[in-house]
Amino acid sequence: MAEGALYAFQKCLLPYLITVDGANAHQVWAVGRGQLVHISVTSQGISVTDQTPAFGAGYDINGVYALNHRTIWAVADGPVIWRSDDGGRTWNSQPPPPPPPGSQYAFRVCAIDERHAWATASSVIPTPTGFIWNTSDGGTTWAAQQIPVTPHMWGISFVRKQDEPAKEPGRDRMHESNR
Repeated sequence: MAEGALYAFQKCLLPYLITVDGANAHQVWAVGRGQLVHISVTSQGISVTDQTPAFGAGYDINGVYALNHRTIWAVADGPVIWRSDDGGRTWNSQPPPPPPPGSQYAFRVCAIDERHAWATASSVIPTPTGFIWNTSDGGTTWAAQQIPVTPHMWGISFVRKQDEPAKEPGRDRMHESNR
């Protein structure tokens, strides 16, 4: 498939692209307004498959993170957290921490292994407040930490041990982005 044709095809599926993440050079997930797609590159070409969770229609899906080709996390307004353990074919809703009063939005998600993940979120009513959510049990439970960011922390990412240079063995580094 020609590069221009691929772009046109992807544009039809995701007219409002928010972010992408790949498990490797051949498996990529992208999210946009109300959609989550899987892009697979093989020797036969490129395929794009809509993997939007059945209960995700109508939500702005804001973040996706591919821990590997099987374990994928996604977050959306609502707030909603999803996890797939089969490469996005099926999705399980994860319970976010109890929200404070008002509207809440989840923006990005990142994981370092099958059990530990973090997500950024914000509440806009009554006062804009940022949060970092974390789980240490694979998403069964989440804890919220309020952060002094007004109003939104848009992203969070970690360097996993297997991705980190060998300078400081066993130490994970955290990077936050705020726009």
